[in-house]
Amino acid sequence: MMELDHPFHLEHKLTYYKKVVKRGDNGMICGACQDFISSEHYSCGECKFFLHKLCAERPSEFTHSSHPLHPLSLIPKSPYDGNTWCDACGRSVKGFIYHCAICKFDLDFICAFPDGSKQNHVCHPDHPLTCEKIVKRADRGVVCAACQEDILTEHYSCGECNFFIHKLCVERPLEFTHSFHPFHPVRLVPKNPYDEIFGKCGVCKMRAEGFIYHCTVCQFFLCFACAFPDGSKLRHVCHMVHNLTYEKVMKRADKEVVCAACVEEISGPLANYYSCRKCNFFLHQLCFQRPLEVQSPLHHCPINPNSTLRLLPEVPLFSINRLCNRCQKAPKGFVYHCRDCEFQLDFKCAFPKQENIMQRFVDVHDHPLMLLQRPAKFSCDLCSSEGEGNDVVDESYVCSIPTCNFWIHKWCAFTTLTQRYKDHHQDHPLSLIQGVPEDLLIYDGIFCNVCRKAIYPTDWVSHCARCTYFVHINCMITHDLTSTIKDGVDYLDDSLIKLILNGDEFVHWPPKDISSELIQPFLIGKNRTVDVEPNIRHLSHMQHDMILFQELFVNNDSFFEDGDEEILCDGCNHPITAPYYCCQECNYYLHLACANLPDKIKHSSHPDHELIMGYQNKFYKCFKCNRCGSLGNGFNYFCETCKFSLDLTCAALPAIIMHETHEHPLCQTEAINEGACYACGDYMGDYETIFKCIYCNILVGFDCALLSGSIRHRWDRHHPIDLKFPPHDRPRGHFMCDMCEELIHPMYWLYSCFNCEISFHPSCAPRYSIRRHKNIKFGGELRIHSHDHVLKYLGNPTLKTSCDKCGDDINESRVFECETCYYCICRFCVKREISLDETLV
Repeated sequence: MMELDHPFHLEHKLTYYKKVVKRGDNGMICGACQDFISSEHYSCGECKFFLHKLCAERPSEFTHSSHPLHPLSLIPKSPYDGNTWCDACGRSVKGFIYHCAICKFDLDFICAFPDGSKQNHVCHPDHPLTCEKIVKRADRGVVCAACQEDILTEHYSCGECNFFIHKLCVERPLEFTHSFHPFHPVRLVPKNPYDEIFGKCGVCKMRAEGFIYHCTVCQFFLCFACAFPDGSKLRHVCHMVHNLTYEKVMKRADKEVVCAACVEEISGPLANYYSCRKCNFFLHQLCFQRPLEVQSPLHHCPINPNSTLRLLPEVPLFSINRLCNRCQKAPKGFVYHCRDCEFQLDFKCAFPKQENIMQRFVDVHDHPLMLLQRPAKFSCDLCSSEGEGNDVVDESYVCSIPTCNFWIHKWCAFTTLTQRYKDHHQDHPLSLIQGVPEDLLIYDGIFCNVCRKAIYPTDWVSHCARCTYFVHINCMITHDLTSTIKDGVDYLDDSLIKLILNGDEFVHWPPKDISSELIQPFLIGKNRTVDVEPNIRHLSHMQHDMILFQELFVNNDSFFEDGDEEILCDGCNHPITAPYYCCQECNYYLHLACANLPDKIKHSSHPDHELIMGYQNKFYKCFKCNRCGSLGNGFNYFCETCKFSLDLTCAALPAIIMHETHEHPLCQTEAINEGACYACGDYMGDYETIFKCIYCNILVGFDCALLSGSIRHRWDRHHPIDLKFPPHDRPRGHFMCDMCEELIHPMYWLYSCFNCEISFHPSCAPRYSIRRHKNIKFGGELRIHSHDHVLKYLGNPTLKTSCDKCGDDINESRVFECETCYYCICRFCVKREISLDETLV
């Protein structure tokens, strides 16, 4: 018969019995685990001492996962006075004990060696936990008490308390030292001991609802998810509370977000990043791939020469050093920290930008670039600049391949490719390209939006593909966004320059309401008050009284049916807005401001004589404005002596305006050896009236500057067609003019309704298709003896190209046309037929 000498029962030898005894028989209880003997065992009949065979063979010393700091020694009874409590399950220990004399840590025999089907846990000491291989139907949807994740696999449960915990979570250590808190060990506790304000995890900064690891010395704790991140999921050591999702394309909701590591904006062509939308946490792909430990040449630890810098989400709470040891600034993002000497580097100082140079030019150059730290003079392959005279650069980047001659300035290398300008959409990134993309080669004159110079195939530019925006690399570096007056402004009076420098308020163009924004300030400047009378009889319309209306009483759609785009004021020939006067019998309209215009004015464009208000007593009688060159049949100011005339818009227009398309004031002057119009690309002839910026030397032709902000057209009954300024957002590709069916240059102005996909060249838009007719109000009706139907006054014939009476060419001419039979005659034939006394222009 086999016998055993056991150190805890030296009086007698223990005899081995293979016979299985029924549970409870003879009160045979194992002296080690205090459970009933029901299998192979050793016993001493004289002393009634029993041990399971498995318990008798347990080691006398071993290291347990719940106490990895020191080995545990087996002892037969409590080393203390009174009861001993198991540090794993919290119960009183009655059998053998595994004890650590250094830490006073104790484990009972069951917790030290669980049998697999039963388990005790320190966070649930009331009952033993039963091992379950699968999730029962009744238990579906339950969560683990430790990590708060769904229970889907093998787990332990307590049916009495409805307590569930993953098998993996049960096996986690009760105490260990974590890399985020290397100063003291953290110990497992079943619940958060702090309130909502102070009870936040030291890593994810969120309140933990399950088990936590707690340091009583520092009051530091980790939630279970941060203490043991799931290695099968994509997480980062500085954000272990949730998974991070890889994003290849910048989402609209993520614009203007910053990387948590380097605290730089996530944008541009290299905007691949990781995100956690629950926490608003974002990381560049490059920052995500940085190592968790680094060696820095700046770091020489006096305590441990082999010490490394560990990545932390922030400066440790109890660290004495609060600054980066390289830049001497407080780190705002991740830091690399030495726990021995408290040396630390912020993320940018740990990885200077020179390391990223290959990443920045991965799309424009295939080889790595090497920093050349010596003076050199060369032609930069990006900005094409060589410097002037003996100018040299101290540092530059050259291609590391000897046979490749790619060479760039250092400042060109680090020019921010996502730089924003005030005239560019803020949510569009700029990408670095060479030359003009193929889809834009169909247009003539693609140019830089800063210097307005052409872009050649060898030029490197920053480009926005959505809105056809280009900037030379050299312009991006040297462009001065500050307001400094350029040379050559002798054409301006000192008083005007003083107004600009003082930042006075100017008329904003295009106005939404020309009556209140242009005519009314003109009246105030002439010390003229606006009289509001319910009924008036105006000198321009003496036949009937005109009634004041405070709101439009007509439906705009009715005018489309009549062929007109909108109702025009008979004074300024601009769209009517309330308040206004109306003669409903004659369909004669006047803005309230236009009805109160002064009879005489002094104007800077004709200082020799006063200008007198003139009215056209016939709708087909026109005058020619000496400022804009357009014909008009509304009000005008004229000098009979000099045969000088101004339409109402030119008379009221100030010398300086603020245009919507430009940030600086535009000054009215005459063109002398000027370039192309900023709006349409046409070159300005000498002595043409233009508007010019004294800061940027940008010029806009007079006709383009005075284009209306919106127009109406019968093709779009539901929306106004607005004037759009470049850069145009063109998500659907190219713009096509619906009038002439030709492409619209994407770098110039256009009229468009994006909702209805209707677009016009400004020169093709109604009212501006024949620019000399833009101030004429058409639509008047006339009867003559040679035709039975009413003739309507039009700016261009509908179908005919020659006069039905004299045969002369009438294309783009003022004509009288019959809407019933399309009979069309020129104005000269009308003059001869009705024997007009007045001379028609």
